[in-house]
Amino acid sequence: MTVYFIIARPSLSVKIGWTLNSNAAEKKRKEFQTGNHEELQVMRTTRGLWHVEAFYHKEFQELRTCPDLNKHEWFRFCPNMLTIDPPVNLIEKENNEFSMRMKHLMKQEPDILQEENAKKRDVLGELHYYVNGLYLKTKSGVPTMEIWKFLSQRVPTNQIDKTFTIAERVNIIARTPRNPELWLPRPKSVHGIS
Repeated sequence: MTVYFIIARPSLSVKIGWTLNSNAAEKKRKEFQTGNHEELQVMRTTRGLWHVEAFYHKEFQELRTCPDLNKHEWFRFCPNMLTIDPPVNLIEKENNEFSMRMKHLMKQEPDILQEENAKKRDVLGELHYYVNGLYLKTKSGVPTMEIWKFLSQRVPTNQIDKTFTIAERVNIIARTPRNPELWLPRPKSVHGIS
């Protein structure tokens, strides 16, 4: 569970994002490097997920390279990006949420503990945070195609429908009542996560 800062040189633009895998910051850098004319480097990583990412986005709001786009995750460099740490209670909150989500998942899908299902478990955790993050940014349901694209980068095409079904069954996501093509993160009353 890592929040990363990737700097582009010479413009000194900084991408602030998160990933579940603590070793994936370099992988993210390589993804962003594709098609980017500037040299990208991982400048910093810190423990956390989307709560911590949101903390940094708010902290550096005035430095967004596109201030009109609140969901834009590129910022102008500032030395404080190297030193400001998130509040400890924020990291604890994320750890508790993640642990609760995984306990709930294990109860609903006991076979997910088996070694061959470890990747599926990771994908469901990433999906949970992805849908939550999009919902918090847009305050609207996440389109099926957006989730499909997300999952297509993580599971074989023939497993996407099954992954949708499991995610819905273990209360990670739910269809909106008015539009079955839009998805929401499940509310606290359903899974106990705030």
